[in-house]
Amino acid sequence: MRPTRIRRQLVRAAKGSSGAADVTPTLAQTDGVYVIGGQSLTCNPSVSNIGDTNFYSTIAKVWARRAPSSCPDMKDHAGMSIKAADEEILVAGGVASFGPRREAKKYVPDFWQFRTSIPEPARGQSVGFGMNGVGFIVGGDDGDSTPAINDVDKFFPSTNNWSAVGNALPEALGESAGFVLDGVGWYHGGQSNSSETTNRFFRFSGFGWQNHPTPPSVAGNGQRGHAAFGVERDFQGYIVSGTWIAGVPNLTAEVHRWDTVAETWTTAGFIRSISGARVYLSAAAFDNRGFVHAGLNAGGFETSEHDEYNPITNAWTSHDDMPLPVRQRQAAASLGDT
Repeated sequence: MRPTRIRRQLVRAAKGSSGAADVTPTLAQTDGVYVIGGQSLTCNPSVSNIGDTNFYSTIAKVWARRAPSSCPDMKDHAGMSIKAADEEILVAGGVASFGPRREAKKYVPDFWQFRTSIPEPARGQSVGFGMNGVGFIVGGDDGDSTPAINDVDKFFPSTNNWSAVGNALPEALGESAGFVLDGVGWYHGGQSNSSETTNRFFRFSGFGWQNHPTPPSVAGNGQRGHAAFGVERDFQGYIVSGTWIAGVPNLTAEVHRWDTVAETWTTAGFIRSISGARVYLSAAAFDNRGFVHAGLNAGGFETSEHDEYNPITNAWTSHDDMPLPVRQRQAAASLGDT
């Protein structure tokens, strides 16, 4: 079914016969934002990884659980939306209770399916790009003594195969953030093998990398454990919150905007929610808006907060929290965004 047709169904279902919003999206409603897995030390300190799929209808403005028994029981996994013959969400890598993993799974409503595992090494804290009908997993942490890696691997949905990309990430980095605009990936920040937080910013064409101007940041230290999303309407990308030095007390609530046409950075204010600054949060774009989820706040507490950014009004809105448990280190992606 075409995404536009699904969106019309979602509008009709959300309004109902009386014109009031229905509180529960049906299984036929698939367009929106998905938040997948993560870690909840608050919920269960000994077995902290979560295996659930949460769908947010941006029209009905409510959450619903999807495919709860078969999604990845993982944290620090890379999530990406791939618009190929059939649009899908792919999650790859991640960290289980016994270390980094190579697993890859795709989600097509309303079930998960195993795909070919990513090439060695196993890794978590990578960035996922869905670009031009294929997927990429970039950088990350392989759990070794010098954990950050610069590997780039490409996934072909039609053949269910991976291949290494010859041009590696210019620096080995983990805990970075990235977004896609107009078929191009943008990769920012992270932690190097020397445990330094970087402010480097790269453009990825799918074949090679280019250095670009770095965003303004706290004391020029960059960000890590942050989130990012791209808004196609204005060809602008956003990097959100995170930490600038290792440790929860050093969080930043800053939001920075990258204009891919003018190639300039501007400050887009601060994330607005009860907790404000958070680290290990997630973000996804849908209908030219950004949605930011959960994470670890400055008090060291996991949250289930859910915030929306509207670039037209340059304003943040806090919505109903996502389903419990509170969490951090989750993946996020969207389906049906045209």
